[in-house]
Amino acid sequence: MPVRRREFLVTGEIYHIFNKTVANEEVFSGKKELERLDELVDYYRFNPNFSFSKYKHLAINERNKYLLSLMNLPKIVEIYAFAFMPNHFHLLLKQLQDGGIKTFSSNIQNGFAKYYNIKNDRLGSLFVKPFKSKRITRDEIFLHVSRYIHLNPVTSYLVNFSELTMYPWTSYTSYINKQPRAKSPRFSRKGSNSLFTASLHPWTKSPRFSRSLNKKDNSFVNTEFIIKLMGTSENYVKFVANQSDYQRKLKLIKNFLYE
Repeated sequence: MPVRRREFLVTGEIYHIFNKTVANEEVFSGKKELERLDELVDYYRFNPNFSFSKYKHLAINERNKYLLSLMNLPKIVEIYAFAFMPNHFHLLLKQLQDGGIKTFSSNIQNGFAKYYNIKNDRLGSLFVKPFKSKRITRDEIFLHVSRYIHLNPVTSYLVNFSELTMYPWTSYTSYINKQPRAKSPRFSRKGSNSLFTASLHPWTKSPRFSRSLNKKDNSFVNTEFIIKLMGTSENYVKFVANQSDYQRKLKLIKNFLYE
């Protein structure tokens, strides 16, 4: 198990950020919890004047007014990819301001912990400290890490590969939605590699999960960088779907991220 250590986070650099819950508690277990985390990530990519919980208590017209002002502020992080799992999350970020990733990560974790603890009459820490970070130094590694993140729900057996395009809790849907609709892939389960078709996590059988299987537009995700590297969004979708290449590179990526 890798040692968690503080890494000096450099402004202008890209990092893979990862953290999990204490005792691997599956706190992201329903649509409301996942939506809350999604909203926190969107909100705290800026450095707002007050907390998300206070923002949620504003009247709707005041919320809309504040959001417009928030969008005019400089971001503290740029988000390229994410995956929300039952007991952990992955983010691929660029730090845009000094201390931006630390502030962003602290805000989303503290914000979710407060929400979850109040909702469940719970006390104590929810996430392991500190979060893990790994600087991405090459475009090739950046692309492979993004694929690793986007395939997390598949390799963890939350969904089959054919369902990944409908799974809303990764940024993969943002890249799918950039394609011309007529060219959107239709993945068949028949003949799929066993890595992508094993027994699914029990969580996916719950009604709450079923209701969350719908497409949504993660407008806070910057898709331009990956699409520029790949040439087109369709090329990136094919890259993610290249199962044999993914299996060959998986060990390399895990060694890089968790060395």
